[in-house]
Amino acid sequence: MRVRGQGVNVPGVDEQGDAFGGEVHVVAGAKGVPATPAVAAPGENTDQGSVWLFKGSGTGPVTKGSVSFGEASLGVTPSAVRFGNWLG
Repeated sequence: MRVRGQGVNVPGVDEQGDAFGGEVHVVAGAKGVPATPAVAAPGENTDQGSVWLFKGSGTGPVTKGSVSFGEASLGVTPSAVRFGNWLG
């Protein structure tokens, strides 16, 4: 799955070994709220891992406004745990 890169409103750049899309989970929305797809790249940042959240819409996920996070951005000391390796 290659959707990361300039011009597609997704933070980051797809790099060799990131495994972007290696784990995907859809978080069910509340009544009247579209589901939120969560996409992991467990190999991001030398196997520390990161997760991207995409906004849901009535026609499917949209990249504009997507966000990414990993251990460092959450204030956790980064480790080689492959964050996002298990989403479900």
